[in-house]
Amino acid sequence: MFYGITGDKKLVAANQADKNMTYYCPQCKKLLILRQGRHNLPHFAHMRTACLAFSEGETGEHLQGKKFLLAFFAKYYDHVELEAYLSELKQRPDLLVFRKANKNLAVEFQCAPLTYDKLSERSTGYRQQGLAFFWFLGKKNYRLGKRMTQKIAQFLNWSAVRGFYLIYVDVVQKRIEVAYQLQMVDFLPLRYLRWYTSDFLQLRSFFKSYQLTCVPMVLPNDHMHQLRVLQKMRYYSRGEMFSLQKTAYVKQANLDEIIARGLNFIPYSPIYCKALFWWHAQALVVNENVDVKKIAQNFGYQLAFLNSETFILMDICRLFLK
Repeated sequence: MFYGITGDKKLVAANQADKNMTYYCPQCKKLLILRQGRHNLPHFAHMRTACLAFSEGETGEHLQGKKFLLAFFAKYYDHVELEAYLSELKQRPDLLVFRKANKNLAVEFQCAPLTYDKLSERSTGYRQQGLAFFWFLGKKNYRLGKRMTQKIAQFLNWSAVRGFYLIYVDVVQKRIEVAYQLQMVDFLPLRYLRWYTSDFLQLRSFFKSYQLTCVPMVLPNDHMHQLRVLQKMRYYSRGEMFSLQKTAYVKQANLDEIIARGLNFIPYSPIYCKALFWWHAQALVVNENVDVKKIAQNFGYQLAFLNSETFILMDICRLFLK
């Protein structure tokens, strides 16, 4: 936490605090420790006691990110409050941005792992209090790799201009990083584009102005990689492939034909915990009708801000119309 109060109730920032003075938590009123080191940003911490208003053990990334976001929003908005306590929710967003023309904005900078249930609970609380909200991500625990994960997918947002996206705070480069046009393709690495800025107005304009940007197309070499992956799976005959082989045998279906028809080289939504090929191939073998709820339950990640069924239906239509 960046602020403490003195014995006479004056609010003092950690970077302006005096080590010879005593400071207390603005909420629980318990004694604080002032930390002003060479490598970390000045901040206060509680002395082994829990406080409902503040989370403890803030990392350097989180402290630096909050400082960056405070300056980022303060350039455009007159009133931005750091660590504002919302008594109705017993929560303290990292920033509260007061906006005249729109709902006030609760800003969270998430660095530590967070469960889907906790993310949904906190976001629902903001919504019920009439607040807009947005979650920025730290790069240490939420860095994108070759595969999407539940930990990251739950933060996905979608824009008609930029597709599926996530927004990071890069505390090293002191900038915002947008990963957008996020897409999956069967048995290929996650596909997306990146864009950077340090200016709030540029970020807002990025999501309002349309500019034709495309993720690189699936090339013949990519398709060959897909086939090699499936060939290897057929050889070892485990898991999903074993189930598909068994079903094809019972139904007397031609597995080569099923794979050729079921393999998808058209990008689709990054909301699935496994390749959509597995559903498509099984559906072709058993002539199964499309059940969006079943697909969401068996194949989809839990999304805190999006209705996965809408995107599943769009993806299924593209599969059958390809």
